[in-house]
Amino acid sequence: MPADFNLTGLHNAYHEAIHRGDFTFAFEISMPPGRFIFFMFFAQNDKKSKDLLYLYLQNTNRLEEIKLYGSHRNGDFEIYFYNRLEEAIKAELGIVGGGNRPFNLYNFFEELNRNIPQHLPAQAQIATLRQYYPQIRTRIPRVVNDEDKIYWMGFMRPQSGVPREQTLRKLYFHTECNHQQIERLLEAIAPYGLTLKWTDNPDRAKNVDFVSMINELNQYRDRNVS
Repeated sequence: MPADFNLTGLHNAYHEAIHRGDFTFAFEISMPPGRFIFFMFFAQNDKKSKDLLYLYLQNTNRLEEIKLYGSHRNGDFEIYFYNRLEEAIKAELGIVGGGNRPFNLYNFFEELNRNIPQHLPAQAQIATLRQYYPQIRTRIPRVVNDEDKIYWMGFMRPQSGVPREQTLRKLYFHTECNHQQIERLLEAIAPYGLTLKWTDNPDRAKNVDFVSMINELNQYRDRNVS
């Protein structure tokens, strides 16, 4: 059965995320009075979320999980409509019942698709993640390791020997570093095969600004790297 709509506007955001190597995108579209925030997490280890688009509706604090079909690398993000999705969008737009404002879900997605940003600055994405991820964290499959451990406490060698994307992703959510600083930090730890160490105990937390994290890395390197 043919899909109801193809969100082709996601193509650039998807490929930018692959190029950056974070396999994550997040952006907000305002269609007054509605505010629609989109998330996708599709790293190799994101088994449960890699073909899902999460739509957070800010006014109503609702989250919809939309299954995506087709070859995303080739620009296909096909979706099927369902009643709950339509009702959620109407509620976000303040449309109650039929009223005098006819609503067509296909037309809505056409407008939405036209408004998807074709370039997503990394820092804007990080700002969106930091603002809205706390609202959806408990409602989506785990996209970070040990999601209750949100306090950074240093560096370590990963047990698997390779830093996992779900751990490194916490840099976006739980630090004060901007995009360029995150890139520099990842480049600094890469030669040593390190990852980040997190705790759920705020008393063990260390400062998460860039200078403090680099200083901690230098101290770790002096102690552990011959």
